[in-house]
Formats: sequence, structure tokens, C-alpha cells
Amino acid sequence: MASLFSSVLLSLCLLSSPFLSNANAKSKLGFTADLIHRDSPKSPFYNPTETSSQRLRNAIHRSVSRVFHFTDISQKDASDSEPQIDLTSNSGEYLMNISLGTPPFPIMAIADTGSDLLWTQCKPCDDCYPQVDPLFDPKASSTYKDVSCSSSQCNALENQASCSTEDNTCSYSTSYGDRSYTKGNIAVDTLTLGSTDTRPEVQYPGSDSGTGEGNIIIDSGTTLTLLPTEFYSELEDAVASSIDAEKKQDPQTGLSLCYSATGDLKVPAITMHFDGADVMLKPSNCFVQVSEDLVCFAFRGSPSFSIYGNVAQMNFLVGYDTVSKTVSFKPTDCAKM
Repeated sequence: MASLFSSVLLSLCLLSSPFLSNANAKSKLGFTADLIHRDSPKSPFYNPTETSSQRLRNAIHRSVSRVFHFTDISQKDASDSEPQIDLTSNSGEYLMNISLGTPPFPIMAIADTGSDLLWTQCKPCDDCYPQVDPLFDPKASSTYKDVSCSSSQCNALENQASCSTEDNTCSYSTSYGDRSYTKGNIAVDTLTLGSTDTRPEVQYPGSDSGTGEGNIIIDSGTTLTLLPTEFYSELEDAVASSIDAEKKQDPQTGLSLCYSATGDLKVPAITMHFDGADVMLKPSNCFVQVSEDLVCFAFRGSPSFSIYGNVAQMNFLVGYDTVSKTVSFKPTDCAKM
């Protein structure tokens, strides 16, 4: 059992919109991008003194606080009179290397499918949070351009955008559930994304989520899968009734369904039923090893939002088709890509 859950920080694969282009793409299927877990040795947040169990426990606690990211921010104004909190990237679970501007300026950014805004700190900035890497300089990019108030980009942000009557430029202001915020100009520029040359063909039949309204957020920034409290209770009871082992307690993470990892634990098969798709999960998508002798169910109840977390997405090629408005899942060994 220990070998099954010993590597919980596997890569998460991502396939994005097929109509976007990139320098290394060799077909019209779109592009793939490698995602770097925040606790990976390739991440600037990697702490070599932490054990795998400590990293996982921290990720579980971040999942709980992550729910506040999706709270109704329309009632929270990002004004200077509010307490200001330094923004850090510690809550982002996966990072990716991108380049912005012409010539390309490298940036390591959070790959967050739970947010709709791409932003980075820019020069000049008198009130930025401390950043080790250099700031992006808009004046150094020949393709940078502020957008007007009547632009489609400005209109797309709706209540997050505001306009300057002096120079007809569009600005944004976004606050988050922890009362931190970001604000600045809305602009267009060249975004360069690398692509994996060895990516497999994606076959978008039998694995599309459909175009319905949906009732769950597919989020790369949350570790656990969070479900409505009452529904989760029924799920937990069903999972527990099919496991022939004594339940254990883990007060440090708050996960309620845990078992000893020292024995041969047989866990049930779980299938996520999306509109038009069934996604079959492996045991490593459903249970995580929180210590040397304890494994826990990687699902949890939530009184507000339902979130499909990144543990459930591990070793899947996740495709986002913004033309047909579908999401697809293809089982993949990300370590071999």
C-alpha cells in the first residue's frame, strides 16, 4: 500500500484550446504545457526540509482555504482603505513557464483553471509585493498595448473593469476571499507557451463534459475534491462500507475517512459522471498518504462550492476546447511525457 501512494506529487497534464498557436506545435490539435507542482524541486517554493507527508498536509489545508477564492467578491471592493495583504503564490498548486511580450520575457506563473484573469506585476510599480524575479517592463515589449474602454477585453471583465475618461484606457481590480487584491491596466501582448513535443494524440469522443451549465469547478489550484456536504456524507458512507478495514482518525488534516497504510487496503473503484462523460479514477486519484502509516480519502464536504481538485486530475491529459466549450480527460502517464 505504501508504494501505491508514495508519490502523490505527480505531474498534472494540460491540453488547452486547439485554435491557439505556439512555436513548437506540430499539428492543429492545440498545445500541451508541463505543469510544475509548487512542491516540486523545480518550483521556487520547494522546501527540501519538508517531508512528503508535510507537503501533503499543507496542500490539504490550502484546499480548505481555497474555497474562499470562489466567494462572491462583487461585494468586496479592493480599496486602499482596506487592510493590504502581500500576495504570494504559495496557494497555487501548479506553476508553468510562460513568456510575455516581444522579445519574450520569461515568467513562472500559477496555472489556475479556477480563475479567469491573467496578471503579472509590471514596471513601474510603487506598491508591489516583494518579488525575487525581475518585473515585466511594458515599455520593453514592442507588442504591448493598453486596451480601450470599448474593447472586447474590457467588456469581458464586466464589474471587474473600470475606465479612465482622461486617456480612454481600461483598468481592472480584483479582490480574493482572503481580502488580498490585484489591480492595474488591461492590455494585450504576445503570450508564448512552450509545447511538449512528445504529447499523445487526444481522442475529445466519450470524454467530453458537454456544454451544460455545470455544477462543479474543475480547478488545478485545489488539492482535494470538494462536494456538497450532504452528498459527500452519502459518498463517504458508501466508500467506507466497501472497505474491509478499521477507520483511523487524522485530526491534523481534518479528513474524516482514513485507514492504516501498513496493510493491503482494497479501495473501491470510483467513477465521476460528467454530462456526456464517465471518468474512471484510480486509487491514487481518490486516496492520499498523509503519513507513513495513514492514508485518507481525498474528498471532503463543502458548504458552498463543489471543486474537482488536482489529485483527481493526476495522470490525466485534461483538454480545454474553448471553441466547442468542452473539457476532456484522457488517462496518461505524465512521467513518460
